[in-house]
Amino acid sequence: MTIAHHSSHAQRGTGEGTENYAKAIYHLQQRGDGPVNTGAIAERVGVTPASASAMVRRMAEEGLVAHAPYHGVRLTGRGEEVALEVLRH
Repeated sequence: MTIAHHSSHAQRGTGEGTENYAKAIYHLQQRGDGPVNTGAIAERVGVTPASASAMVRRMAEEGLVAHAPYHGVRLTGRGEEVALEVLRH
């Protein structure tokens, strides 16, 4: 079962951490109208705000989120696809 789980990451081209963040951002976006702040992401994932900010920057570089410092984060279409794929499995 673990092997299949890892191959699903490879198929999507994302790691488990990225997928967890995408899922968290997706859930937070569903609860509000605007962009999600990194503090809320950190709380949802269970990490420090600095760790969440670092992952958000990485996800922005990968085209999974649109991030404007001090204005929040939104999943891009690709990021939403990743989140929904994780939620389905």
